[in-house]
Amino acid sequence: MKLDGIKATTIIVLIMIISLFSACSSNGNDDIPVEIPEEEIEIAEDPEESKTQLIRVTGNKHDGPYLEYGAKTESGYYELLKWPNELNKEASLVRTGNIIYTDYATAQRIILCNVPGCAHNSDACTGYLSYSGFCVLFTNYSETKLYALSGGDYDVSYNDESELPSIIQMDMDGSNRKELVRLASDEYFSLNSAIIASDDYLYTCISKMGEINGKIKPIKSLVQISLLDGSIRYLMELNEMWDVLTSVWEDKELIISHMDTSTDESYLWRVSTEGEVLEEFGPYKQETLYYSSEQILTAETDSSVCIINRYDLKNGENTGHVEMSISPPSGGVFCNQYENEIAHLMFAVLEGNEFITKEYLIDFNTSEYREMELDYKENGVTKKVGAVSSTEDAYLVIHGVEQRYVSIVDKDGIPHKYEYPVYQTALILKDDYWNNRPVYQNIDDKVAVG
Repeated sequence: MKLDGIKATTIIVLIMIISLFSACSSNGNDDIPVEIPEEEIEIAEDPEESKTQLIRVTGNKHDGPYLEYGAKTESGYYELLKWPNELNKEASLVRTGNIIYTDYATAQRIILCNVPGCAHNSDACTGYLSYSGFCVLFTNYSETKLYALSGGDYDVSYNDESELPSIIQMDMDGSNRKELVRLASDEYFSLNSAIIASDDYLYTCISKMGEINGKIKPIKSLVQISLLDGSIRYLMELNEMWDVLTSVWEDKELIISHMDTSTDESYLWRVSTEGEVLEEFGPYKQETLYYSSEQILTAETDSSVCIINRYDLKNGENTGHVEMSISPPSGGVFCNQYENEIAHLMFAVLEGNEFITKEYLIDFNTSEYREMELDYKENGVTKKVGAVSSTEDAYLVIHGVEQRYVSIVDKDGIPHKYEYPVYQTALILKDDYWNNRPVYQNIDDKVAVG
């Protein structure tokens, strides 16, 4: 059941990504520098208190098609460029790639290495990374350390210890690396949940094979992992498929989405960092789109219309209700962004034999909705955009996918040139994003050529 759920979500996400960048109606846009004010991360006056403040550093299965397993910071965005399989050792789960950094200050996308002439093909390079299976990049709360989490699933057979799921810790420039965590062969990280981090700990879910009703199945647990020594505390057992770590409650506690499979009703749990359920909210017989410590957005999609609701978690009241006179989405609803009482929602709709993406802005100030009009015009073709990362004042948006060549020198020093689908990105101020003003600063890609 676990694999079926993940595959279904993945297929929908991929379909939405592909359909997102098809041409639509035309509009102009300007390519001018976007000045992002320098922001400092607010650290609590009490140094000990700052160690306990929490932030969500990765997404979860409820997030939309712009969910990338990259590290989002105020100064830039980290992602992984995976090497083609033919450059990896046969019959091994170990993969290789390069850490790519989009620097907002210079508006450049580069390999995370500042050594001239480096081939970026060994552990001596700060932009080179070896991992097992999949890889997720994230930071701690204060954005002083970068982490790479990799590997695992319940049906994987490992050849040696190097293939086991792990977490690597490094400085933000990719240097001073150390192995923080190495799981056992019957354990793996659950990627349908978020990763929550402070400066001392991270919270996520680990699944381990165990016996359930006489059958060997994965058992998922909420865990606390020390970012100081890598020790793991198992906090509480969760349902493998239906319980999802989603977000943070007031910077100090966790939010878990729970499904009662006997009634198909959804609940939210406020959970302490010790694994104690402190409060339960719900039930909600709707799909939950967005979570915060104050409110959630839900979608009712089982009628002839689509209804978006907003609930106050403090008292359970419905504080917003927008009824949309559109056909309910057949492939899911995702919330790309939510700020200032306005949500950017994406609907996967089946038309004929093809999924297409329809996007709307839902305004809870006026209880109205309208189509998302912001786009990006290039060479006479107009493309839709969506935010993949953000700062205090701006978004990093994707506005297309382009086939580009990337030069890779393998471990034997032999150069290769591969054609990759590369995301085209730009910066846009949040005020321009929400008011449909196409004022962008393009990112200069120094990694892809031709």
